[in-house]
Amino acid sequence: MKIQKKHKIYIGVAVALIVAYLIYRAWKAKKENVPAVQPSNFNTQAPTQTVVNNTPVTIDNNTILKRGSENDRVQWVQYYFNKYVKDKKGMARLDEDGVFGEKTEKAVKATLGKTSTTWTEYKDFVDNNFKNN
Repeated sequence: MKIQKKHKIYIGVAVALIVAYLIYRAWKAKKENVPAVQPSNFNTQAPTQTVVNNTPVTIDNNTILKRGSENDRVQWVQYYFNKYVKDKKGMARLDEDGVFGEKTEKAVKATLGKTSTTWTEYKDFVDNNFKNN
């Protein structure tokens, strides 16, 4: 079945509109500084499952987060750093991607003075030292 030229144009326009809409949404979210995670999720005690080296791993609020960690608790640390710490420390905003890389490690070290943490430790420290100051 051959697609007529006018239908190809309609499809092209539709694809272009969808791409433009997605770019607009990403720009708007960045402009409005919409967090990737929502604070209502922070106090959950429910562990999450992830896979590390083809092995299922349970992540909870007391799992050690360090360089190489990739999970929602890292994303929560990144969100908390951006919201409560970065301006007070004069640091750049972290991507809230859930990947504990070099920038997240530097942010944790600037906050806690060490390069690893748990979600519970980080949240409690920020709540007591940055959140209400």
